[in-house]
This record gives sequence, structure tokens and C-alpha cells, in this order.
Amino acid sequence: MRLLLRTAIAVGVTMCALGAWSMDGGRFSNTAFADDVEKIKPPKEKNRLSISYRPEAAYNQPKYNVTLGVLPMTDKRVMKFYGGSDDFFIETLPDALGDTLYYELKASNLFRNVRRLSVPSGDISSPEALAKIAADNGVDLLMTADLVHFNLLRKKMMNDKKSPDFQLNVHFSFVGQLIEPRSGIILWAEQIRREHGSLNSSGEVAPYEYTGNAIEALKAGFTDMKQLIMATGLEIAR
Repeated sequence: MRLLLRTAIAVGVTMCALGAWSMDGGRFSNTAFADDVEKIKPPKEKNRLSISYRPEAAYNQPKYNVTLGVLPMTDKRVMKFYGGSDDFFIETLPDALGDTLYYELKASNLFRNVRRLSVPSGDISSPEALAKIAADNGVDLLMTADLVHFNLLRKKMMNDKKSPDFQLNVHFSFVGQLIEPRSGIILWAEQIRREHGSLNSSGEVAPYEYTGNAIEALKAGFTDMKQLIMATGLEIAR
């Protein structure tokens, strides 16, 4: 599996980014945002909450006894968080999700060391560029992540317009790749998809509701990522 897989995955990202995702028997199915009801306005800056959280530390032996470099998360979303805006949290999107990815990988103990790299997205377009980034930063592996969905969906639970009940879901999806930059071999690649929702019967949405759902969706998605890397990531021949 060579670095060319990145192009194929990017095509898949573009296709699946055209819709939202809903949970169906443990899997995701493509749905439209047409079911959305009244718009939710971004809160005033003083009322915004943080989507940062402390990842759970792992104490397993590292699977990869090397140094990992985590590249900035690239925003491939078609839509922002809600109503054309990302101004719902204290942090800036998608930078905050890239920070969380780094902290989750650092806490996972899957790698001997984890470093966060600041590299413009245009600098990772070729195997040669990735090899240079790794050499310049003294890392052995690189992690890339393309954000596909981080969106809020508010959906009526009943057709009755008088009913105040609706589901408030946060959808989170990204494509991750673990790359050995010297050879261009992709050790692991997967699209992670998660959502978390809650029932609202008040007719009004408070920041803690969608923020809490967002945090739970992020936790579940990054847990999936770590488990999949541990279970299916290719070993490095030394």
C-alpha cells in the first residue's frame, strides 16, 4: 500500500463530505441536512464553552518504538459546524481538533514519542515532501488527518409542528493516515465516523448541549482511531 492511496482516499473524502452521517445499526448512512429545523445562532463570545478535554492515559507498551510527527489537521468539510459558522466554541476550528488529535496520540502510548509539527498543508503533497518534513523534524513516522465532518444537526422527532421534541446530534468524521515517509508506505489508513446526540424538549438550545455532544463524539472517534491503529496498523520492518 503506497502513498498513492492518499489520492484515492481524498476522492472518497470529497464524495462523503456531500452529506451528513446518521447512525444506523452501528454503521453510518448518508443523509441530508434537509431535516434540519430552526437555526441555532452562535452564542456570544462570553457564553461559548470549550471542546477541549483530557484524554485518558494508556500504559501499554508502545506498538511503534519510534517518534511520530503529527501534521496539522486539514479542513475538508463542505459545511461549517452549523449555519455557515464555526463560532460556537472558545477554540478555533479545525485547529482545536488537530490539537486534540495530537494529545490523544500522545496519551495513547502507541508511539515512543509524539511531536506536533507546524507544516503548511501544501507542503505534504508528495512523498518527497513528506520525507523532507520527517528528516527536518527528526521524526520516523507521520500522521495526517483530513476533517470530513464536524457538524451539528437539529432534527424534529415528530412531524407534529407543535411538538417541542428534537434530536441534537454532532457528527464527526475524519480520514487518518499513518505514513512511513522514507518509503512512502502507509501503515494505517481509515475513515473514522462517530456521532453523539441528545433529546431536547425545551425548544431552546444551550451551549452546553451541543458542546457536550461534540466532546463525546470526539472521544468516541479518537478511541476508535487508537484501537484500529493498535489492531490493524502494519508493523515496521527494521
